[in-house]
Amino acid sequence: MSIDERFTFAIDVVTEAGVPFKVRAIPAGSPAMPLHEDTRFGVVMFYDRRSYADTDNGQRVRSYRLDTLMNPPVTGGLDLHIGSHDWAIDAQTMIVINRWLENLRPYLTGA
Repeated sequence: MSIDERFTFAIDVVTEAGVPFKVRAIPAGSPAMPLHEDTRFGVVMFYDRRSYADTDNGQRVRSYRLDTLMNPPVTGGLDLHIGSHDWAIDAQTMIVINRWLENLRPYLTGA
C-alpha cells in the first residue's frame, strides 16, 4: 500500500453520461497532499477512470479545496473542465459525492 492510499479516502462513481470517475479526498495536513496544494485545507480530486494510464487512479481532471465544495454544498452539477461534456458531474452523482464528503468531514478537516 502506497502512502497515497494510506492517507486518502476514495469513492468510485459513474455519471449519468456513463463516465466513471474516482473521487479522492485528501485530509488537511496529509503527507499524500500534492505539492501544489495548500496543506491547511482538505482537497477533493477528480480522476477520469476510463482507459487513461496517467496514474493508478486514472487521468486527473481537477481538484478543489474541500471548503469550496462543501460551504455551501454544490447542489447542482459540477463542470470539471469547460468544453468537455464528458468531464462533468451531474446533479444526482454530486448528491452522492456530497453525502460521502459530509460523512468524512471530521477526518478531512481535523475538526
